[in-house]
Amino acid sequence: MQEQPLKKVAIVGRPNVGKSSLFNRLARQRDAITSDMSGTTRDIKKRIVTISGNREFEVLDTGGIDYSTELFTKVAEFSLRAAEEADIIIYMVNGKSIPDAEDKELFYKLQEMNKPLALVVNKIDNDKEEERYWEFLEFGADATFPMSVSHNRYFNDFYAWMEEHIPAPEVEVEGLVLEEDEADPFAQIVEQIHAEY
Repeated sequence: MQEQPLKKVAIVGRPNVGKSSLFNRLARQRDAITSDMSGTTRDIKKRIVTISGNREFEVLDTGGIDYSTELFTKVAEFSLRAAEEADIIIYMVNGKSIPDAEDKELFYKLQEMNKPLALVVNKIDNDKEEERYWEFLEFGADATFPMSVSHNRYFNDFYAWMEEHIPAPEVEVEGLVLEEDEADPFAQIVEQIHAEY
């Protein structure tokens, strides 16, 4: 049986919104750590990640998107190209600030790619900050998640959404179907009745 290629998940967003922190959380490693200087992680980092025990995918941590300097014009181009190559896109914004027109513009460009796309509003570190999250619903995203990567909050709904788009291995699913068929006592009784008549 031919193995399905791994889905690619791109984490895209401006500098310092927490992309590398989310990458590290998913990869359970700390090798993409950024410095305090805005936009220092410009290379795409890749890692094969497993969630929910058996769902593997490749996660791409892209450089920050920022149009304010020439440097970030290149980074933006690079990030959008990574999103084009990905199967699933996570667009991250900073929940400590108000929704930004440039963020919306980029988000709509990503929506035009017609791929599974989640808006992750990071840095919602406590219940009081949840109010700011509601302002980001104006993006009109199909899937919007509040999150605090640094405090490990609000991950359950995000993981459930990821599971919808990352298939479990086919071999395991077929194995389960076979086991169910073998273990179905009702089907065995029906077969015996038909055999007797």
